[in-house]
Amino acid sequence: MNAHGELVLDELLNPQADFEPEASALHGLTRHNTQDAATFSNLLPTLAEIVHGRHLVAYNIAFDRDVLARELTRHHHDPTPADAWLTACRWDDAILPISTWTGLWSARHRTYRYTRLGSRYESPANCRLLFHRLQLLAHSATHHR
Repeated sequence: MNAHGELVLDELLNPQADFEPEASALHGLTRHNTQDAATFSNLLPTLAEIVHGRHLVAYNIAFDRDVLARELTRHHHDPTPADAWLTACRWDDAILPISTWTGLWSARHRTYRYTRLGSRYESPANCRLLFHRLQLLAHSATHHR
């Protein structure tokens, strides 16, 4: 999704690996329903055109960045180009600002509780929900100054 809220990529990928049963239970993806999908290497030119060198915002960005690092290293057979690719982007995690804005304090952990974006693990829906929450956060910040 771009800064205007337009979905720019919605692609099912074949991970060329087995899914953990717990992961399949969450998102419904299996080797069977991804076998005919594009691989990361097939999609990399399109992905690079969209995100390389850009400012990226995600919810729990460490997960997304780790997946990209793993797939880029697998594609290049070397972590050096993967690191260069990843450092060309600016990464921001929306999880803490949104969790703080939501305001669920954890006395045990002495920080705000991370809140789930949604109940489904569906990328386009979660991108739209994240975009909407960031808009609400920005709107509330401008009205509480």
